Amino acid sequence: THHADLYRRMQNSPFKIPGATFGWVDATFSALRQCFDPLALARLTVPTLVLGGTEERVVDGDAMRKWVKLAGEHAKGEIQLRLVNGAKRELFSELPEYYGMAVAAVNAWFSPHLR
Repeated sequence: THHADLYRRMQNSPFKIPGATFGWVDATFSALRQCFDPLALARLTVPTLVLGGTEERVVDGDAMRKWVKLAGEHAKGEIQLRLVNGAKRELFSELPEYYGMAVAAVNAWFSPHLR
């Protein structure tokens, strides 16, 4: 995030995320196999929004785009990628301008799905 105060708030949270364990890493690799399996993706029926920032430094932006493309080819539900220009990882703890763009992207995505 570009917002130093909100970043410090996350760092000082009483709800700390522990470091990675072997079990966590194993579960991650298992989940990744499912995420890229065309048969598993074909069971995805819920409309899905992938929201990211163009300045993301944790998740590879090209990998995000590739997954959305692959998922869109196999899933039964709509898959969309919306990027917030200039934002980093924590979109809802960003500076107001990026936060506002993230909220607007979510609202625009939800609008046609709320019938």
